[in-house]
Amino acid sequence: MDFATIMGSESDRHMLVNSRVAENSINSDSAGRSPKFLSGVCIIECQMWRKDRKLWIRDIAAERIVRLFDLAEESFDNDSGLSKRYVFLARKIGMRHRVGLPPHRKRKVCKRCGTYLVPGASCT
Repeated sequence: MDFATIMGSESDRHMLVNSRVAENSINSDSAGRSPKFLSGVCIIECQMWRKDRKLWIRDIAAERIVRLFDLAEESFDNDSGLSKRYVFLARKIGMRHRVGLPPHRKRKVCKRCGTYLVPGASCT
């Protein structure tokens, strides 16, 4: 497999960029507002109610916490320091967005040092 196959041909990338530019200009002309660009996607100013936004952010934070705990469990055998870092990040996200850890996840973290606890390996 060569580099051109992985990255796609030059004309494909050129067409993609041109279609994004055309799509963005259509969206900005039809709405009458200036578009905001985020990762190549045109986002016209859309407001979300504050309460809905908070709930949305907390849902994302809860998903990230679950993912980080899963990564901590997977990486414990290879690198316990990395699993400790994942737990630290999960707890920090939970504190920042006021999302509590579920009891079954909270039991797997040492209250004193923050180490991910695995029965028989890091705890008795």
